[in-house]
Amino acid sequence: MEKKVRVAVSSAGGYGYHYLRSILDEEIRTDFEIVSVFDPNIQSLPVFQELDTRNILTCSDYDTFLTTLDNADLAVIVSPIHYHASQSIDALKRRCNVLLDKPLAGCYADGKQIESCLSDSNNWIMLGYQWTFSDAIQELK
Repeated sequence: MEKKVRVAVSSAGGYGYHYLRSILDEEIRTDFEIVSVFDPNIQSLPVFQELDTRNILTCSDYDTFLTTLDNADLAVIVSPIHYHASQSIDALKRRCNVLLDKPLAGCYADGKQIESCLSDSNNWIMLGYQWTFSDAIQELK
């Protein structure tokens, strides 16, 4: 049996909800599992009940979420932009690959910090451009 990719998601509100919804709706796929979801307001979000029903660990405390990254292969980071650098670096330091919602960082200096941490790791970061291939954007091109 092939090893499942263990996914941790940071932020379940806003765009994070859409990322999480896409993952949760992939019931046919058996090659990954969600190990944890972080959001400071997790219990008040519409998706909370479903996460709880599926026995997915939810964290409203970031430090608790950090400990779950030790058991994750991929961190999906859809948090507010000013957290992109620190959360990406935290994930890379725990040997997680990162799917990061755009932009990479809020400023050039933060981007350089991510680049430095990335070059010291054997992992990767991929930026999510969820609208790039949508019909509306393709029509504009």
